[in-house]
Amino acid sequence: MEKVLERVKLQGNNYNKYSNEQKLLSVYFNRVKLFNTAKSGRLAGGIAERTAQKWAKRFKEDKNWNILGKQTNLINRPKPQIGQEHKDHLVNFFDDNPQARLIDAVDSLTLHFAELSIKKNTVHKFLKTECNFSFKKVSLQPVARNDATKIANRLTWVTQWTATDTNYLKNCVFVGESAFYINMRPLSGWSEKGSQL
Repeated sequence: MEKVLERVKLQGNNYNKYSNEQKLLSVYFNRVKLFNTAKSGRLAGGIAERTAQKWAKRFKEDKNWNILGKQTNLINRPKPQIGQEHKDHLVNFFDDNPQARLIDAVDSLTLHFAELSIKKNTVHKFLKTECNFSFKKVSLQPVARNDATKIANRLTWVTQWTATDTNYLKNCVFVGESAFYINMRPLSGWSEKGSQL
C-alpha cells in the first residue's frame, strides 16, 4: 500500500477524475483502517470530501458495488436502435454477400425493418463491435476454367461458329469469362474476425 500511496501522491489530480488506485486507497483507509470518510479521501490523494462520502454510503447500501466500474447512469440511456434480430439479419446478409458495401447493408436493414432509420456509421460500429466483423482483402478464387463441362461448351461453341464465314483471326477478341468475372468483383469484403474471405 505504501508504493501505491507514493504513486498517487506523484500523480496530478484532474477535476472529478480519480484513478483506480485512488479509489482503492480510499476504500482501504475507510474500511480497513477505519478512518472517517473525509480523512480517507484526503489520504487517498485528494478525493473530494463529498465524493468520499457518496462512495462510503454506496458501500453501506450495496456490499457488491464495484467502485472501479464506470460511474455512469445506465438507466436513463436510450434503447439501442439495433437489436438481436438486426444482428442476425446482418450476419446472414454478409454471409450471402461478403463484398456488399455498408450502404447496401443499410438499405437491406431499412427494407426488411420498416420502422428503422439508421446511419451508415451506426451500422459500421455495430458490425465491428457486436457482430465481430472486420473488413479485409478478398482472396479471389477463379471459377473452374478447365472443368470438363466448360471445355465441352467451348468446343460446341467453336464448332458452331467455325461453320460461318467470319475470319476470327482478324476481327475478334476473346476474353476468358472467369478472369473477367473476377475483375468485376470488389477486392475487399466483410467477414468474421479471424476467418478468411
